[in-house]
Amino acid sequence: MGYYKVFQIDKHTWKIEDPFHSFMYLLEGEKQAALLDTGDGFPGLLGCIRDLTAMPLFVINTHGHLDHIGGNSQLPDTAVYMKREDLSTAEEHMNYKFRKAFIEGFAEEFGQDVPLEMLNEISWEQERGKMRSLEEGQVFDLGGRCLEIIWTPGHTGGSVCVLDREK
Repeated sequence: MGYYKVFQIDKHTWKIEDPFHSFMYLLEGEKQAALLDTGDGFPGLLGCIRDLTAMPLFVINTHGHLDHIGGNSQLPDTAVYMKREDLSTAEEHMNYKFRKAFIEGFAEEFGQDVPLEMLNEISWEQERGKMRSLEEGQVFDLGGRCLEIIWTPGHTGGSVCVLDREK
């Protein structure tokens, strides 16, 4: 699956890991699927997801740091949700200079050789304004599987947890 390692948790739940050890979770229901976070932005995220599910997809960003929103732009026709309290954090983390410095730092920390062309590919400045607002207590029905948003400010002002009461 390219840059991504996939671990199946159950028949409809996967943990996806990128080369910088950022984790994403793909949760599938009977009607749609939710991707929790999008990692650092390594190429091939959509292909990885489509290898796992063909369901309509949306994204929930648990907060606005780069390692949670870095792949949002790889899903251009996908609704992306984030708590509005983190929009300014996400704005900062989508900036090219910030992304480039962050990714260079992660590459060094994890002993990864990131070629210049790859660095440029995952560092480019992402588009703004496509985020949809998450609300405390909001419930997403995936079809037979509901996800509830719990606002957990602390790590950032807009951090959220996603509760799947059934699983």
